[in-house]
Amino acid sequence: MRTGRISEQTLVRIRDATEIVSLVESYVSLKRSGKNWKGLCPFHDEKTPSFTVSPDHGSYNCFGCGKKGSAFDFVIAMDRVEFREAAEILADRSGIEIEFDEVKGGTTRAPSGPQKTDLHRANKWAASFFRRELLGERGADCRAYLESRGIRPEQWEKFGIGYAPEGWSFLVDAAVQRNIPEDLLADAGLAKRREKGPGLYDAFRDRLMFSIRDSLDRVIAFGGRCLDGSEPKYLNSPETKVFSKRKSLYGIESLRSHKFGEPVFVMEGYTDVVMAGQVGAKGCVATLGTSLTEEHARVLTRYTNRVVLVYDGDAAGRKAAERGAELFCSVDASIQISRLPAGQDPCDFLLERGKEGFATIEDGAEDFFEFVLAEVRERSDLSNVSGVAQAADELLKMAHAVANPVKRGLVLDRIARELGLRRGDLLDRARTKAPRSRPSPAPGLEPESGPSEPMQTVAPAQRRAERQLLRALLRGGAEGTNWAQRLQPGDVILEPHRALLERILKAKGSGGEIDIPALSLGVEDLQGRELLNEFLLSSERDLEALRDQLLGALDFFERERDRKEIAAIKSRGLGDDNLEAIVKRLRASRRGKEDAESP
Repeated sequence: MRTGRISEQTLVRIRDATEIVSLVESYVSLKRSGKNWKGLCPFHDEKTPSFTVSPDHGSYNCFGCGKKGSAFDFVIAMDRVEFREAAEILADRSGIEIEFDEVKGGTTRAPSGPQKTDLHRANKWAASFFRRELLGERGADCRAYLESRGIRPEQWEKFGIGYAPEGWSFLVDAAVQRNIPEDLLADAGLAKRREKGPGLYDAFRDRLMFSIRDSLDRVIAFGGRCLDGSEPKYLNSPETKVFSKRKSLYGIESLRSHKFGEPVFVMEGYTDVVMAGQVGAKGCVATLGTSLTEEHARVLTRYTNRVVLVYDGDAAGRKAAERGAELFCSVDASIQISRLPAGQDPCDFLLERGKEGFATIEDGAEDFFEFVLAEVRERSDLSNVSGVAQAADELLKMAHAVANPVKRGLVLDRIARELGLRRGDLLDRARTKAPRSRPSPAPGLEPESGPSEPMQTVAPAQRRAERQLLRALLRGGAEGTNWAQRLQPGDVILEPHRALLERILKAKGSGGEIDIPALSLGVEDLQGRELLNEFLLSSERDLEALRDQLLGALDFFERERDRKEIAAIKSRGLGDDNLEAIVKRLRASRRGKEDAESP
């Protein structure tokens, strides 16, 4: 299995081999405009082109919505993938073999054996094989089953539905005829090695087959439903280099064109998503025989901030909805729950009611907390002290999961009102019940933070000084990095800024210049890349103005150090008579050292 980070040398080769105009034109229509190219922005609606691609700088910039970045950032934004997968997509596009930096140093080539592109190719062939079998003589019973469920033939083709014939080696024998290696079939989970004797046998036999695709519409795995009542009812491909059940969602390929902010509907099964597509519903996905995971939640937040969980109306479905709501609360998405009548799954419900049934699912969705509150009320005896305390503990567990501090405070207020408790008592209980993983002991009392930042209280002036510092270091050349010697540990507080500062100083060349390409390739997390691109592609070009910004930021950090020193001296109980003299002495000593170190 691939380990470590993609090597910097590989990233440089990928960057140099990627012609950004050609890349962007595969998604957007562009026209030449002087040295650059222009077109309608793919990230927001506009009638007049404000989206510019610069081949000289290998970057894009939209003057309408502010989106900007490199070829890597463009793939990340368009295909809703993370940096590593974007690099792999661009490497495949340019025919570059990826090398990795191992954890303990050194560079290694991708391991021997089938690679991701090989697995994608094998799975694509297998999907065609299963499709042919469904339409052939051996697929008659499987077709009859699909017809009995009301799934029409056009959906078979749209969703890549097929049939794995009964027998031990139909797929293996067909693969031999196509010269597909045994190792590739085994690594893809399409076949298994015989325990006795050589050779392989088919992993899926006499099953209705669902093609599982990734966000780029590549077949990565299969789900097989039994047709004879045997167990397991559903059988998925094993974990491979391209497939993880904890991250993959059935139907996610349909979200490539999904408009951010439109709801995504999370269902439980393959046929639910297929039937939703049949009635014309959009934005529907399903888990693969597993409960929702944090990975699923993070993946979906690339496509939307509104999620509707659609579950069966039985006890198991309601419990799954509660667990799912808690997961999505942790990623600060807007969560709603849509309950179906008991005994009906989404597939049967939609088959019976058609597109109007889906409108009922959408219109009937309720806020996650209203749903959870109703469930807790139903299973708790609120007529006695123990029942109220138990209900409070259950609801506090949900409150702890809410990432947004404003929403969390509103949830706590609602819990207090519904249970007739004082908010102070509720917060006292919250402190004792807070999960150990949370950095703060009580929900609702944490300092304000941004959506992706650690829980920190940061004054606007501190935030502004940190941003001025980073912008000046990136745009101010060698002089900026020399002046940065005045920085001291603790001056930069916000974690994203601190991480970027560390990368900037590491990327400084022998002459003090920042190696921008190396710096850009070394930033993989989304927030860090957005921050870097904002500063790199800003319109600020005046070196004198940048120098003033940098010195202003450094002066601010110095004043903050003085303020903290004064507070520390006061805390030790020293008198005011000594305070001024001590501060002056510390300040003079620090400035003398800085003057000696300055260029």
